Amino acid sequence: MKGLIFFTLLILISGCGVMADEPDVEGSVVIHMDQPEMFVLFVEDSHSGSDYEWLGHGHVESQEDYEVEAYLVHVTDETAIKVEENGETVDLYSGDADTLARMNTFNTGIPLQVKASFTEDFTPTEKIEQKTRFSYEWSLLPIYEAEELILTRPDKEDVIDSFYTRSSGNMEWLIVMEFSDETFEWNWHDPAYDEIHHYSNSNTQAFFRRMSHQEDKRLFEDVVESFPGFMIINGEQEVVHESASLDEVYTFLDQYFDEE
Repeated sequence: MKGLIFFTLLILISGCGVMADEPDVEGSVVIHMDQPEMFVLFVEDSHSGSDYEWLGHGHVESQEDYEVEAYLVHVTDETAIKVEENGETVDLYSGDADTLARMNTFNTGIPLQVKASFTEDFTPTEKIEQKTRFSYEWSLLPIYEAEELILTRPDKEDVIDSFYTRSSGNMEWLIVMEFSDETFEWNWHDPAYDEIHHYSNSNTQAFFRRMSHQEDKRLFEDVVESFPGFMIINGEQEVVHESASLDEVYTFLDQYFDEE
């Protein structure tokens, strides 16, 4: 009998341990807020279910009967952030005092999948009625402090699809993406951005996005073969150039715009 009781207790303890490791909620990181330590975790809405549709920037008209389940997640110095595929830690800091790098991972525009555990008791909410599907304007979302975030690495298709949804009008565009392994630095006037944007003309717009840094490059190991890596995509969801050198990117752009 004592053995049976011990065995039963062992099962209960083991079960509790498994439950403790379960995340409080799963969803997509859909937007980085003005505060560098805050993001919106989207679960589902009445428009497209669990597949969030990015609406771009600018004014979005009100939509009747729109509801969404989403949460504002606060990331602190104590939040553990890991890659689901291998359990490695993602360090969102570059330097002891650089807190602006904290949410760099979630500033790429890719709807990363995340499992979140919070420091306080979590109570799932019903869908909250909102006036718009534009997540910048969502109000009254519950706020939770993140204890642990488990991120799923995107693949190349995820990256391409995330930018395809941003195309609008008849203007052609090229997006140059750099997957860097340099330490993050906050720079509003990136030389590469200015140089690449100057290639734009009345027919084609050229943009530059630095997708990773030393702190978060583990998330993009399924996208490029090595760091640094460069990938250029167009509005047709085509990868038109890949290389490991910014000079090679400039050579490609010279030829591309000369042939227009």
